[in-house]
Amino acid sequence: MKPGQSHKARSRGQINRYKANDLSDLQQFFDVYFLLVLMINKNDKTMALVIQVHGQIEIN
Repeated sequence: MKPGQSHKARSRGQINRYKANDLSDLQQFFDVYFLLVLMINKNDKTMALVIQVHGQIEIN
């Protein structure tokens, strides 16, 4: 294998790792965001909706 090819393969592996990290960071951000919405919004209907939407995201 040429040095250039192995380097590309290494880079691709790193990019995939970064993507996975971004996804987990995004999930944590949304978890915090939903908690904030729950704390700020004392409206029961809004709270129920947020919990429902959050549940759907977790399943997906």
